[in-house]
Amino acid sequence: MRGFWHDVAELVEVALRYVWGQARLRAAIRWGKDPWGVYQTQTRAWTSRPPTKSGFTGPILDFLARERRIQALCLFRKAGLPANIVVILRSELHFLSVRTVVEALLEAKTRVLFVKACALAEGFESEWTARGVRIEAEDFDVSSFEPDVVFLPTPFDEILPPSLRSASLMRIARLAYVPYGFEIGAWHRNQFDAFLHNNAWRVFARSERFAGMYRRYSSRSRGENVRVTGHPKSDLLWRAQAAATRPAGDRRRILWTPHFDELADGTGWSTFSVFLETFLSFTRTHREVDFVVRPHPYLKGRLAELGRAEQWERLEAADREFSHFTLHTEPEYFDLLTRIDALMSDCSSLLFEFLPMGRPVLYLENPRGPRLNEEGDVVKLYEIAREPSGMEAFLRAFADASLPKTRVGNDGAVEEFLYRFDGNCGRRVAEGILRDLGADLPASR
Repeated sequence: MRGFWHDVAELVEVALRYVWGQARLRAAIRWGKDPWGVYQTQTRAWTSRPPTKSGFTGPILDFLARERRIQALCLFRKAGLPANIVVILRSELHFLSVRTVVEALLEAKTRVLFVKACALAEGFESEWTARGVRIEAEDFDVSSFEPDVVFLPTPFDEILPPSLRSASLMRIARLAYVPYGFEIGAWHRNQFDAFLHNNAWRVFARSERFAGMYRRYSSRSRGENVRVTGHPKSDLLWRAQAAATRPAGDRRRILWTPHFDELADGTGWSTFSVFLETFLSFTRTHREVDFVVRPHPYLKGRLAELGRAEQWERLEAADREFSHFTLHTEPEYFDLLTRIDALMSDCSSLLFEFLPMGRPVLYLENPRGPRLNEEGDVVKLYEIAREPSGMEAFLRAFADASLPKTRVGNDGAVEEFLYRFDGNCGRRVAEGILRDLGADLPASR
């Protein structure tokens, strides 16, 4: 009985502290100042509860502290204080998914912090610090920045340091997620039902049909936290396309983008080993066009694990030997896409990213591999090859300039799969974030 009344007393204490905290917040907003240091102290443990508090009220105290902190930040945003946004960096490739979001946030005078959980290329940090972004190492105490929202780069928490995982960060801020790629493989739990998907404050989807997959497969959130904006990575291709100028007589180019999921028994998403010999043989005998290979960043390592390092070495040798062959491994590739006349790909994001170009595409299917998810309907717009002879026929048609364009005319394919291709996807994400925090972005240009 004593334990029961002890718990009741603690709950009454929590309620009184919560009411008092709300009164202080509203007084600070109304008077236009912060007489009790609410803003300066609200990120700390407002209950000051010792570790001896019971297990019954401890989670309630944690929950109310987090909710009060979030409410405090929202009230102060409405009072005109700039929002604080944290972006966790896992790689420069992941960052491409939020680059235009960050640009829009900076335009709105938002305070942005990058926390790097990876090595960054020379010049990356200097570029963004010059634009006003603060950059810290992975051991930085994120709570000291008093973040409103934290953007996470991946739902795979296990590849992030413990302090930068979603379960840790959601205790101090609202979580937001822009998918790092354009998911097409049927991997529903990792694509829609991980901890981050179900607990994020906002998840931004590339299309209405993609948002529908969150409603079907997110077991807890049921997609209620999803907003459709288009994918911010599409903005980078839109910009590159708007600025592209191809000189007269520019050589025609075809791009091959093999996935990394090579398996010893041939049942992965990758078709690299199936089509490598055909591609290299055609390259040797057709110098009238250019050939570009952009493998998935993990392919080289996977081949080494399988004892097939010589396959990668053959790509490097072709890159050295042939002037009309390029092995492309740079993080950014959008300028390249504007100069590509045809694409060959297996289970790759580029099946979506290249769609607005309206140029020929060959989907390289592995009949023994995993199936595609519902978004895999996009391959119905493309030619399909399941064996080397199919790739060879496509390459011959490309060399002869007889390939048909992708069927994306008036059928609304771009809108169906990408929602918008207008250069403003990142701005829509930023507007949604800041609108909900009580702030506004400048009008779209």
